[in-house]
Amino acid sequence: MIVKALIADRQKIFLDGLELLLTSGEQYFYRVVGQCNSTEEIRKKLQDTDIDLLITDINLGDNESSDFIKNIKKEHEGIRICVLSSYTADKFVRKAFINGTDGFVSKYEPAKVLFRALAVIASGKTFMSEGLQMTPSIHQQKKEKEGKNSFIDSFQLIEKLTKREMEILQHIAQAKSNFQIGQELYISDQTVAVHRKNIMRKLSVNSTNELIKFSYDNGLV
Repeated sequence: MIVKALIADRQKIFLDGLELLLTSGEQYFYRVVGQCNSTEEIRKKLQDTDIDLLITDINLGDNESSDFIKNIKKEHEGIRICVLSSYTADKFVRKAFINGTDGFVSKYEPAKVLFRALAVIASGKTFMSEGLQMTPSIHQQKKEKEGKNSFIDSFQLIEKLTKREMEILQHIAQAKSNFQIGQELYISDQTVAVHRKNIMRKLSVNSTNELIKFSYDNGLV
């Protein structure tokens, strides 16, 4: 059985190692048909190549949320997707499965776990690394309730915002008023005001000036 695989990650050296691992594996015979470093590269490759399996990180460094998994599943029926990532917090795992991934493997696992995951996925079932979970622990719930979440990078911040909020944030960063943003997006200024308030709450800032500075400092715009 030949499995045509596409692999995606931000780090080229990691992709080279993963390709070597897959093509020398004993459980399946894999043919890596391409390496991608962004969601855009994945989309282009999928347009030109028939692929059975996509192994991808959920953060490909191009300021796009993990919703790209849902879009790929919708546009390419039959493709199996395995997330291989160090972003293993429950919210990332949960969202990946909601978006349609077939498996989620932590990068901290040994290679044999990845091969076991791929075998399970190939059989039509789903797989999740041991120790991962889709609901927060009591300790994590307490931290979230107390507002003690710490953000590590722009990807984690982007995952907190909806697509509409990200769109509005781009306009806010240009110092546009609620009225101006509403005119451009064909929504009311009251709706923009609600979005602005929600964005500020999610990012824990107290003013528009803070929001704009925070957005540029963290690569959100």
